[in-house]
Amino acid sequence: MRAYYLTGAHFALSNLALRRVKIARYVDLNDPFELLAVDLADKEHRKAFRESKEEISESNGLICLSKSWSNPLLWGHYADKHSGVALGFDVLDKLLAPVIYAKKPLKIPIDK
Repeated sequence: MRAYYLTGAHFALSNLALRRVKIARYVDLNDPFELLAVDLADKEHRKAFRESKEEISESNGLICLSKSWSNPLLWGHYADKHSGVALGFDVLDKLLAPVIYAKKPLKIPIDK
């Protein structure tokens, strides 16, 4: 599948020259609620989940891609306020995972 990475022009040129794309750590994402789509009303659950997020972030990261390069909202947020670049990559479907937007936090069992 063709997937697009939107970024500022300066970073796009650097990425092409160095043949690499930045892998973001979960704790460094611009959305502080990333991975927090679960019900964390219980204080102990919040603590356990935050610690798990930090542990996951030490050894894992992610690259945010889009199926489309033409979404104006993405250009505004990720492509330097509509002045950046969309880099297209052919990626195996099995390596991609969709973003799921839940209407309300999920209730999952948490092993403290």
